[in-house]
Amino acid sequence: VFFTKLLEDRVAQPAIIRDVIHTILRHLEDKDLQLACLDLLLNICKQFLVTSDHVEELGRHLNAIVTTVIQLAQASRATGRGKATELLRQRQAKALAVLEAVIAERNPFVKGPICQLDPFPDDAPFEKLNQIYWKLRGQVTLVDEIKRFLKNKSAEQSLSGRYITLSTRLARLVHLRRQLQLRPDELVSILKSPDERTNVDQLIWYLIQECGPQGDESIRLEAGQCLGQLGAVDPDAITFSFPSEVKQGELAVTDSHAAMKVSVLNLLNAYLVDPDVSVVQIAWDTVKKILATPSGASAYNVLDQAAMDYLAPATASKSKSLEATSESQTGTPSSPVSLRPVDVTAAELWTISPGVSYAQWVANLTSTLASRPARDEVLRLCGPVCRLKTRFAEVLFPHLLYDVLWSDTTGDLCSRLAA
Repeated sequence: VFFTKLLEDRVAQPAIIRDVIHTILRHLEDKDLQLACLDLLLNICKQFLVTSDHVEELGRHLNAIVTTVIQLAQASRATGRGKATELLRQRQAKALAVLEAVIAERNPFVKGPICQLDPFPDDAPFEKLNQIYWKLRGQVTLVDEIKRFLKNKSAEQSLSGRYITLSTRLARLVHLRRQLQLRPDELVSILKSPDERTNVDQLIWYLIQECGPQGDESIRLEAGQCLGQLGAVDPDAITFSFPSEVKQGELAVTDSHAAMKVSVLNLLNAYLVDPDVSVVQIAWDTVKKILATPSGASAYNVLDQAAMDYLAPATASKSKSLEATSESQTGTPSSPVSLRPVDVTAAELWTISPGVSYAQWVANLTSTLASRPARDEVLRLCGPVCRLKTRFAEVLFPHLLYDVLWSDTTGDLCSRLAA
């Protein structure tokens, strides 16, 4: 009844559904709450599957649901007797019930999201799910498999790997390696096609990242084997297509500053389902402040429909927008942090000190640049998030640097930074 009343607000409906689902998924990490959360998730999924509007929204979160719940259904087999064993059996049974509910063979609204999932494990409990999965997918090409891998990998990075366990990442790479091994002729054709070659370039980029020293050894080895299947890599012949949060051609965003604001809103939208509740709170506060600015409101209007739906509850009232406009005109920044004069030429700001990681350095640098009186009304609101998210800091850094240099009317600052 409570959720039904909440969903009567059609404007906030997508945001509410997403928040409910991801809150449950977040609490599944607490073993004491797992059974209750699985029960609640099952009931909600069944309710959403009845209505076309709700099931389409449920499909957007299918990947997160499956990759989170599957590890509970895949846990070590329950043997013996006792309370702990019985709880394990109940957890596995409820997790499988959730998976069987959302992998609906005859529901057209979830067919697309199901086809974007990774194959289920070969274990007996997942046999029926795999049958439905492969029946819905039908015949697929190697290009389809590579594109699916890239899409899932991009989603994983935007959510900071929130729902991706080590076993899931490894299984994904194993499946990719097998496809590359079994389809050498298709791979040759892809490499000869300029249009399809771009997908291989992105794939190589992601695999190289997985081979980094900070990763798990099993992941590094499997990623290395995938690279081996692709053959020798000539860096000069590869045009790396780095993933972008903004497809300017699709959104008709031609101004780099406008594109930056769209990127900021897309990243903040992803952080609204972060596992760290403090990140969610800061991201939400920042979104509300950005959407209360004229340029932030303009950026909101060119987001894709899903992002607009999720951020709709944060759209500022007319009075707040007018207040933000007044602040912008008077030069008083509406920032969650106090702005202060900053010596941006300090050597320690631009140098990575011993014992300081790259993530710590770029977070400190960008948040410090954002803490100065920035000319751009959106940039000066983003400092708190820069301290929490490396990717966010990397996206904002060139724009913050440009803002610093643009404010240098004498040229003295440019000379000092160049030195």
